[in-house]
Amino acid sequence: MAITYTLPITEEIDNLKSERWQGNKSSEEIDKIDSQIEILEKCKNIRFTLCFYPTNERWDNIEVHPVRNIGEDAAEQCEEYEADYFSVYLHLVAGGLICIADLPTRELAEGLKELLVRFLIGGKQR
Repeated sequence: MAITYTLPITEEIDNLKSERWQGNKSSEEIDKIDSQIEILEKCKNIRFTLCFYPTNERWDNIEVHPVRNIGEDAAEQCEEYEADYFSVYLHLVAGGLICIADLPTRELAEGLKELLVRFLIGGKQR
């Protein structure tokens, strides 16, 4: 059984916009917040399902890889220029990957990765 998690993207955009105007922020801090808002804005209308299957295995990183279809129900990682889509994976501590999402472009997959880092591990890769 999969556990589906919905990311509160619109709420997070509002939080970042509020944070942007609080206190004395350097132009570097404002640029970083603006970059995060831009990523979230691009991802907020994408419909995807993240499936986390109950497992005792620990993961320590989130990765994005290009993937190509090689048959009706088969796919493999490939070079970027060969990609049909981009998959987001959890990297297992013991080795191996678990695919949690497939997206049509690297930009969207990287955006989702950043969202997951923000929401699941508090803004830092493990």
